[in-house]
Amino acid sequence: MKKQATTILELNHEEALNFLMDTQQFCSFELPEYFDFQKVLNFVRTTIAEKPYDDCLSDKRPDDFCDTNMNILMNKDGRYGIRPITLPNPYLYYFMARELCEKTNWMRIKDCFSHFSVPHITACALPVLPEEKEPFNKATIILNWWNQMEQRSLELSLEYKYMFVTDITNCYGSVNPQTIEALRAPVKP
Repeated sequence: MKKQATTILELNHEEALNFLMDTQQFCSFELPEYFDFQKVLNFVRTTIAEKPYDDCLSDKRPDDFCDTNMNILMNKDGRYGIRPITLPNPYLYYFMARELCEKTNWMRIKDCFSHFSVPHITACALPVLPEEKEPFNKATIILNWWNQMEQRSLELSLEYKYMFVTDITNCYGSVNPQTIEALRAPVKP
């Protein structure tokens, strides 16, 4: 029997916040190893601490700007395909993580996962905790994906007669992030 990876839902609210404020969670895509955001995240966390969101803002709000986060274009196939990746603003990331991991909110999130859990649907995209010692970077994440997606689909293929396969090729190029921002922005009279 394969060992299940430990997910973020198995942590208490303080442990979950510590997990989210780790550089590996802040930036999950591959960058050269000298990019370490831990000092920045620690600075933001100690600077803001428990200050309310509105007390940290000036007269302008983050949604008044289109460049609050860092957008990076990464080559996805060695040819002409690109994938836009967003590196979040560390301050806004901390506010989000702090709000999610506030004790009452964290209990609600865990309760929702528990309440809406059904046997035939697996939440396999939850963040997983790395093992104490991994043979290589992100080994636990990759092994969890392999077990939850690849191996599980093979197991299920033995039970079902038909299978429907679909793939969206290069879908990132067809999604316009500015459109999403415009839909989110409040309409001014």
